Amino acid sequence: RATPPRAADKAVSTPGSGSAATQAIDTAMAEISEAEREFASAKRRLETGREPLPGERLGTVSGRSRLSPEYENRIAGLERDVAAAEARVKRAYEARNALR
Repeated sequence: RATPPRAADKAVSTPGSGSAATQAIDTAMAEISEAEREFASAKRRLETGREPLPGERLGTVSGRSRLSPEYENRIAGLERDVAAAEARVKRAYEARNALR
């Protein structure tokens, strides 16, 4: 009469199965590193991009100046890049955690 497999028996892995899991975690860690580099780069671009470019500051009738719609659009694009990079970091960590 055969006995049902025990939990301890299931924990024994076949040769090579550990390397696939290790490789998946290594790949996930590489994605985390790349995502974090992209996030840091996007944040730097946003911070350096906050300085108006020539032509993005418009004079007003009262003698003051205001920022142009082009400036606002450029900054909004940089902010979207930061948000997308941050979301990529979050997804990378979630993928890694799912492998554990």
